[in-house]
Amino acid sequence: MRKVDAIVQTLVANGPAAVQASKKLVQDLAGQPLTPDLRADTARRIADIRASDEGREGVQSFLNKRAPTWR
Repeated sequence: MRKVDAIVQTLVANGPAAVQASKKLVQDLAGQPLTPDLRADTARRIADIRASDEGREGVQSFLNKRAPTWR
C-alpha cells in the first residue's frame, strides 16, 4: 500500500490538465506504429501543455521553490 500511495501522490502532484493530456495521448496513440508523424504529434502535444498557463505555472513554481496553484 505504501508503494501505491507514493504513486498516487506523484500523480496528484502534477497539473490536472497535464494528467488529462497524458491520458488522452496514451489512449489516442496506443497500438499505433511508431512513425515520424506519431513522434511529431506527440512532441506537439507535449509542447502545447508546457506552453499552457498550467505548464508555465508549473515551471515558475519549480523555479521559485513553491507549490503550484493547483495543489
